[in-house]
Parts: sequence; C-alpha cells; structure tokens
Amino acid sequence: MRTLHSPIAQQNARTLAVAAMLGAVAAFALMDWAMKILAATHSPMQVVFLRGLTSLPILLAWAGRSGLGPVRGLRWPLHLLRGLLGLAMLGAFVKSLSLVSMSNAYAVYLGAPLLIALLSAPLLGEHLRPGQWLAIVVGMAGVLVALRPSGDGLLGAGGLYAGLAALSYAAIAVTTRVLGRTDGVASMTLSFVAVLTVGAGVASWPDGIAVSSGEIGWIALLGIAGAVGQLLMTVSFSLAPPAGREE
Repeated sequence: MRTLHSPIAQQNARTLAVAAMLGAVAAFALMDWAMKILAATHSPMQVVFLRGLTSLPILLAWAGRSGLGPVRGLRWPLHLLRGLLGLAMLGAFVKSLSLVSMSNAYAVYLGAPLLIALLSAPLLGEHLRPGQWLAIVVGMAGVLVALRPSGDGLLGAGGLYAGLAALSYAAIAVTTRVLGRTDGVASMTLSFVAVLTVGAGVASWPDGIAVSSGEIGWIALLGIAGAVGQLLMTVSFSLAPPAGREE
C-alpha cells in the first residue's frame, strides 16, 4: 500500500479511515448481538468458527471481484500472528458475553482504543501529545468506574475475558497498521478470517453442537456483519495512524 505524503492526501485518508471505522463499529455491534444469542447454546470457539465460516465466502466473492493482488512477497508470519490474535480476541469476547451482560463486557472492551494509543507509541514510533496521554488516563479511570467492584465483578472472569479481548484487539490494530504499509486490504482480510476459521474449527471440534433451524438467521447476521466489519476495520487501520497522529 502506498505511503501518503501530501497533507491533502493524508487528510483524505484520515477522513476515509474515520468513516470506515464508524461503519465497522456499527457492523460489529450487530455481530456481537448475534454472538450473544449464539453463545447461550454454543461454545465460544464454535461461535467464532461459525463467524469465520459464514464470513469467508462473502469475502472471497468480494476479493474475486476486486482482485486479491500479488501473493508473493506478503509478510505471512505477521498475517498468521494477526489471525491468531483475532482468534484470541473473539474467543475471549464471546466467553465474556456468556458470563456478563453486553453492556458490562463493552465497558471493558471499549478500553481497546486507549490500549491502541499506548501500543502505537513504542511499537510504531508515533508521538502522543500531552492531551492524548491525559485522555488515556481519564479513559482508563472511566473503565474502572464503570465496572466498580460492587458491580458484576471488576475482577471476575467476565471482566478479565473482556480485558483480554481488548488487548488482543489493540495488538491487531497495530499489526494491521504495520502490514498496511506493504500488503493489500484483500490479503489482510482474507488471511485473518482464514486463520480464524481454521483455528476455531480445530478448537471447537471435540465439543461442537449441531446448529438448529432457529439459529440460521442469527448465523447469517453473524457472517454478514462480521465480513463487512472486518473489511471496514482493515481499511481504517491501514489508512490512518492508530493513535490519531503521525509525525
């Protein structure tokens, strides 16, 4: 992917990145709703497997129309790492949804942007302004207030799984930014979902439960929303600096 040098090109890229991320958040909210429903009867890894299995055909069709681009020269170790991080992220988040309410899971999980900013400084060499450091501190304090010890359990398993999901998400964002400098959106999106599907399929095989006819609609929503959200999120993180500023 080309590096954007002119101020106008950088501003246009940031605008597109913000619009893509807003769309991704909306799509993932629908996906998480479906995950919450399916997690009541299926293991976290089986839900993740269903997410990947139903998203993959959609993304393959999109890549076939838009072009996958060159495969040689791709940084496959980083693609594999990013897919494994996605497996950890979704598995942990689905597990948290099975233990606590969606609002409490999100109260912890939405600390991910703060973690992204923290990781982008040492790993990407981005510079954080004093105001950004203050926002990170205040934001993390807000997460602690939202899940006070008298609530559903700040230190409970549900909160810890949501925290693991947030940390994995932040690592994915940083890895996406690194890969986005050289590799295309199609290769990043497809490799992510492929690793996710295979890994979750293997992990869920021993205790898999048959899908009922009443769950088909939820699985369809899971796959469509997951594919759209994954594509838009990859576009966003490949275009804009995760911390919101690049020197």
